[in-house]
Amino acid sequence: MLNWLLENLLLQNRNTFKVENIKHKKTKYVNVFGSSLSSGNWTTTMKFNRFQIISKTILKALYIKSLLS
Repeated sequence: MLNWLLENLLLQNRNTFKVENIKHKKTKYVNVFGSSLSSGNWTTTMKFNRFQIISKTILKALYIKSLLS
């Protein structure tokens, strides 16, 4: 159900994402550049443990979660 909701939100917002990985010794910073019809161009930097697997799907879900909160 949650996957269905996320997919539909992504389709409605028509978000496009570009991801850049910036690696440090213990931390991975991910710059996310995106655009959507509703909010225009946006960018954000997310901080992850360097062992976490980061995918565009995870980033999209995090972005949508931030919109909903």
